[in-house]
Amino acid sequence: MAYRDDFYCAENILGYSGSLHEFPTVYFLTSKEYGHITQEHGYGQNVGRQQVEDAAGYTIGNEPVNGTPKLLEKVNGRVFHESRTTLTKVTKSDADAFAVCSQAIWKYQDEKYISNFSKDVRQDIATTDKNKMALNKEINRGPLGLERVPPSMMKGSGA
Repeated sequence: MAYRDDFYCAENILGYSGSLHEFPTVYFLTSKEYGHITQEHGYGQNVGRQQVEDAAGYTIGNEPVNGTPKLLEKVNGRVFHESRTTLTKVTKSDADAFAVCSQAIWKYQDEKYISNFSKDVRQDIATTDKNKMALNKEINRGPLGLERVPPSMMKGSGA
């Protein structure tokens, strides 16, 4: 039997983040509990079913962060997860998206290993992810304080 099959079922799908056809993270919600299934992540231990949590005070939605809309998860108004992308809500009437999201239920049946980590370790991982994203933004913006020198200007390069 899979981890929390009573909760991780099609009826409880709220939506997804990421690209629908590139292993999105699928979010689940009831009036009492919430959780998600991560299908792809840079940390292998962060793939699978999140430990199901009590939904008291929980909110999820898209909000601007530095001018960019992002999925934010909060408990009692305090952000505990900022996604790189937005939440796309899914209903059964959107048959294709609902079917793709439902696949996560049978593909990823185990609880994430990360659920067993201490809060300090999870915070370290989250901080590392944020630092990695910041570095990637700098790299994608261009050279890090270096100027490109045309080969014709290089002495002794044979160019």
